[in-house]
Amino acid sequence: MLLSLGIGYLIWTLFRSDKSDSSYEKSPGKKQIPISEIEEETRRILRQALEAIGCQPKLNSDGTLNFAYQGEKFYASISGRFSDIWDPNWNTISINNPNLPVVREAINLTNSQRGPTVVLTQPDKNGIIWFHSHHDLMLHPASPENVEYVEAALDSFFVTQKQLDKYYKRLSNIRQEEQKNRQPIGFTANQTKSGPSKEPTQNGEGETKKEEGALSA
Repeated sequence: MLLSLGIGYLIWTLFRSDKSDSSYEKSPGKKQIPISEIEEETRRILRQALEAIGCQPKLNSDGTLNFAYQGEKFYASISGRFSDIWDPNWNTISINNPNLPVVREAINLTNSQRGPTVVLTQPDKNGIIWFHSHHDLMLHPASPENVEYVEAALDSFFVTQKQLDKYYKRLSNIRQEEQKNRQPIGFTANQTKSGPSKEPTQNGEGETKKEEGALSA
């Protein structure tokens, strides 16, 4: 029991220590740097990289950035060494669209790949669902290729959109082929205990008469 209490106290002490230092970046053997300074440095790296590839980032009062790239409007927030970049509202679909299940399946396949993740919003008051995509980037001043890294990440947003379209078309084709291969099942409304009645058709070949509303298998 004393051993259990000792282990519990040790875990509690470590937890409190980590929590009290949460506003600093830990670096063994070096002076701890406040997270606010780290985020300012990350923001500066991102802004410089964006300007280097021809973007004109706008700094908002909350520390986020808005910028345009290849005709798309992007949004970036900073957390420590990471920048969370969003490409919002690049497509829509109605909640009543019968193809929505296929779209969701295509998104799952797309998100299983490396790169930006596609996110769907909840339907708005008009039943419209918006497409967003986002990507986390780690930016460090010691990296000599931050500009190339940011540019490649932004290009990957468009690759993700094409990949989603590719998966959607592939799944849609599969669904269409499945529908084609399904055989209709006919039945007769006028059945007796002796079995289904057979009546001559207009061509006189004595086929089983089918109800017009045949079910699909």
